[in-house]
Amino acid sequence: MEEFVVYVDYIGKDGTGLHIYELYLAKDPSLVFGDYWNVLPIGQCSKDQKKPHESTIDNKIEIRLPILLKLAQNNNSLSMTDVTDNILALCWEDLSYYEEYPEYRLVLNYGESIESVKDKLNKKLESYGK
Repeated sequence: MEEFVVYVDYIGKDGTGLHIYELYLAKDPSLVFGDYWNVLPIGQCSKDQKKPHESTIDNKIEIRLPILLKLAQNNNSLSMTDVTDNILALCWEDLSYYEEYPEYRLVLNYGESIESVKDKLNKKLESYGK
């Protein structure tokens, strides 16, 4: 059964300087929720309060990227419910350290299939060295 990305958590940096992220996956994104997901803004909640209920998550995978991502749950304007409604992306490439706008900017949306996410990651990593 297909899985969909519903949450992205920043773990930290590894010894080589890559950013470590954990992708939370669900077979049915409409069933994923957290007790504080309607809090406005979600950025004011603790890290644990921002996460979805473990019982609604089917899988987690770890990825390592040379790029920093901005995460929806850290924003100070909207709630995670706004993310589930696709008003705000789940995560996006942080451009604050770039001298110019990249050819391809990585953006992941709530409920996007893991296959689509893999395609986007591959496209970004291919363009990253250019």
